[in-house]
Amino acid sequence: DGHYFYVDSDLNNFYETVYILSDIYTTARDGTPKYNVMSIGQNNDGIHDFAPYERLNKIETSVTNFDNLAMESARFGTDWVYNFDKLRKVKILWDRESILEEYGLKPKDNIFEIYKLVETSEQKDKFSKLFYEIRHETYSTAWKQYHKQLGKDIAGQVFMSVTAGVLSAFVESAMTAASLGFGWLGAHGTAMLVYFAVYTLMTKFSIDAKLHESKAISRSGIFYSVSDVVKSPTSLNEKSFADRFLQDSMAAALLGHPGGYYTTVTGGEPGNMYEGNLLVSPPSFGRLGNTNLLDDAGGFLRLLSDNLLDMGKSDPDAFTALDFDDTNLNYLLLTSELPSYNRYDYYTYENTNADSSVYDAYSTNTLGFLETKIKRISNNQFDAIRPTIINGVPSYNFINSTLYQAVLPQSILYKPIVLSKSRNNQLTLAPGLLTITVQCKDYKNTKGIYAYGLLRLERHAEYKAKIPLKSKGFEYPIRTISIDIISEDENGDKNYLNRIQVDKSYYTFEDGNLYFTKSLEEIISEKYQGFEDTLEQTWLSDLIGASIYYEINIVFDRFVPDDTDETNSLALAQATFYTIMDYFNQYTYAQVSANMIAEIAYTETLTFWSTLISVPLLYFGSAIATGAVGSLGSQAGTMLVQMAISPIKEVFQEIIIDGFTETLAENIVDMLGGSEDLG
Repeated sequence: DGHYFYVDSDLNNFYETVYILSDIYTTARDGTPKYNVMSIGQNNDGIHDFAPYERLNKIETSVTNFDNLAMESARFGTDWVYNFDKLRKVKILWDRESILEEYGLKPKDNIFEIYKLVETSEQKDKFSKLFYEIRHETYSTAWKQYHKQLGKDIAGQVFMSVTAGVLSAFVESAMTAASLGFGWLGAHGTAMLVYFAVYTLMTKFSIDAKLHESKAISRSGIFYSVSDVVKSPTSLNEKSFADRFLQDSMAAALLGHPGGYYTTVTGGEPGNMYEGNLLVSPPSFGRLGNTNLLDDAGGFLRLLSDNLLDMGKSDPDAFTALDFDDTNLNYLLLTSELPSYNRYDYYTYENTNADSSVYDAYSTNTLGFLETKIKRISNNQFDAIRPTIINGVPSYNFINSTLYQAVLPQSILYKPIVLSKSRNNQLTLAPGLLTITVQCKDYKNTKGIYAYGLLRLERHAEYKAKIPLKSKGFEYPIRTISIDIISEDENGDKNYLNRIQVDKSYYTFEDGNLYFTKSLEEIISEKYQGFEDTLEQTWLSDLIGASIYYEINIVFDRFVPDDTDETNSLALAQATFYTIMDYFNQYTYAQVSANMIAEIAYTETLTFWSTLISVPLLYFGSAIATGAVGSLGSQAGTMLVQMAISPIKEVFQEIIIDGFTETLAENIVDMLGGSEDLG
């Protein structure tokens, strides 16, 4: 039951956005029915029908006869041998079909079930339906994998601990005996070094083996053509500097995850892939006032106790430090390209030009920045970012907008935010100010952007100057454009000589460029006659001895009232996209936090049981290595005490102390450009 409301947001005669409404409505005072929007759909296939899936006409079933394969003899090459019978043991060849494949379905149109964002979970009313569903689903999936590797991991940890312990005990005993007992202090120190070296080396071998296994599985699932070079995707950006220290680690979880949550935007094909880190949930320092340290510590202990008693079936919601707190999304922080202008030479966006600005910290992790950069880096192969959702899993993808022109909704980027008339009247909103330093033509001692590198088509269009903007578009209402003439001495002291207002008929914005129909010198000469001729005198720069350049000041509206059909359409597009952004926010927050909590719980399980098993084995092994088997009886009490204390002590040390130490060491090495092995 319900209704579909189709909208053509970009007025191209295709209704690309579909609002799925409830079948219950209320009536406004003027008699207009008001419906709740249950889901937002994107019509992907260019046909005015709407469904999340379509059924394939034919299901082809692949059947493999292992008996026939087993009869094939082994094949040998110069440096390889292939045994067909062993194919049955290669698990990745026989993955189970997805539920879509099982029923002969394939994705058709995107549907974001936004009602799950606002309706509370029946199981836990402090969370939304979506957050609870994704967190528990992710936590369960993580533990399914952990259960598969738990026995192997415990055995590996026990082997490394016992081997390192026995060798260190042997070295200490041998050195003490050789020195007739007088060198026990040096022997003890050497034994500690031996333990550290052996354990560290074995840990590295174990990590390397797991990395190679992971890479092999990843490559086995990707098709590369013969001409492709197998290489990592081209990365467009890094996470915010502060977030790179802890990332999504156990250490970050213990602090309540102070950084932002990110999703990865991807696009391309194997051998030519691109990826970027997109902020989808704001950093938590805006929520620190809601943090209760005692409650969070209690939640941490509850998780550990529950997980110890019921391994893998503990409740991730017990860990309250990562609770979702329904913070409103900062629309500009997640979308605006404007703060990124401060990353480029000769461009200054004055509104966020401060090192302490949160907008500056995340300026390269916004939709506007990534969309602009992918257009430049891919040489226009990709020029847009599109949100999609398949089987409830949302993702952002780089696309070529030309190929999707018919089905793309109106873009909300590079445009002002639309406010209601009443809200706009209540607020005092500062306009945007973008300042660009531009070279002075025909003057030797100058600096900035060169404005006269016009292409043939641009000259044919009778443009006389061009200032490239660092964004894909610039569709903000312009208040004024002015030119400041700046004189700067050798010490960097500036002298603002004059400011000239540019007539609206002299400029236009097109394809991410600011064009002038007159040269900057001609515009200035209209007010100061002879200015252009004076600059052409070669002796002037030597006489003045100062640098002369221009600053182009673009003053524009960042917010506009909803008072036209155009702004009304943009307001609907922005509200729709904001809701989709919140879907990514809750989904990613739930997924990432669940994985962090699962890592803490698994670390507890692995550390507790491996330590419990290692303690008696280490006692026996050390006694055998040092020839002190006869003293085992007298040490039984000590061993039992250690079996009770050591596992708990090691759990807290591994999660808290080692968690912070290893995370910081690994991430700092990566930030300094060190190799994966060094980290």
